[in-house]
Amino acid sequence: MMPYAEFVRGLAFHTLRPEQSAVGWVKTGEDRIASELADLIVPTAEAAIKERLAAINGVTRMSSSAFGALINYGVSCIPDDSCYLNVGIWCGYSFLAGMVGNPSKRCIGVDNFSLFAPGAKRESIHALLAGACNTWSPTSCVYEQDYAEYLTTTHTQPIGLYFYDGNHDYAHQLRGLQLAEPFFTDDAIVLVDDTNWPGPRQATLDFLAASPHTYRMLLDQRTYKDRTHPTHAAIGSTHPTFWNGIMLFQRTAKA
Repeated sequence: MMPYAEFVRGLAFHTLRPEQSAVGWVKTGEDRIASELADLIVPTAEAAIKERLAAINGVTRMSSSAFGALINYGVSCIPDDSCYLNVGIWCGYSFLAGMVGNPSKRCIGVDNFSLFAPGAKRESIHALLAGACNTWSPTSCVYEQDYAEYLTTTHTQPIGLYFYDGNHDYAHQLRGLQLAEPFFTDDAIVLVDDTNWPGPRQATLDFLAASPHTYRMLLDQRTYKDRTHPTHAAIGSTHPTFWNGIMLFQRTAKA
């Protein structure tokens, strides 16, 4: 099996680069997702990974197919006695990206659904995720909790891959990393998104600087920000490569 760091190095794009404007390239709906997958270069098991991601194309998302591939392969690499923990699942794309095609891996989603998913929408998301767990990974589950409450009162399993996608204010981003760190395996993979914004970027850098552990940065990529986009201020870049920026790192040594 290809080492995860090698997979990250080999992930690329045929035509569009993260630092290039996507104006004129970006399509909408199903056409956009098909274009993302076609442009994505996956360094191993490309057909299988793209087939898995295609199975969740209909899920509403604020992410890209490249994120999906990084999560899907990352989950396949973690030990069976560890888990993929996704804090902030929204409608479930990033959570399902880890689960699909990885039936032996435990995937845990945590969200208090305080943003974007009120009432009936929240219930429909629960139903979708419950059905997916039954289909793809019976040991996987979702907790409707605040991330800090969950990590301090509920979580017990070693974390092989961690994706914090909750509140990206500096304090929450930093705390989300600090509370999860005691559970990280010796080679845990950590994914941070929306790093075009200064809050999550600086919080991640400060976490790494203060940690007693050693981490290796595998990918640190900002994306082109189209400031003419009407929703840019609210949700940041929606770039087809790495959306609103990514930092991806892996623990390499014990304290």
